Amino acid sequence: MASHFLMHEKIWFDKFKYDDAEKRYYEQLNGPARSSACPKENGASTILRDIARARENIQKSLAGVST
Repeated sequence: MASHFLMHEKIWFDKFKYDDAEKRYYEQLNGPARSSACPKENGASTILRDIARARENIQKSLAGVST
């Protein structure tokens, strides 16, 4: 009974295949995606490095004040 019900439903059990095919199609039209994530990662790592330095400076200043 359940199998008859699912036959009429629009369920994509293999949606990943369609997603991959669509990705390949658009890559062929436009060329492969450029690695634009690298500048963002570099910017993010710079920000994280600055935050880490700020935390160290705060900890050092708090340690200097308390002693």
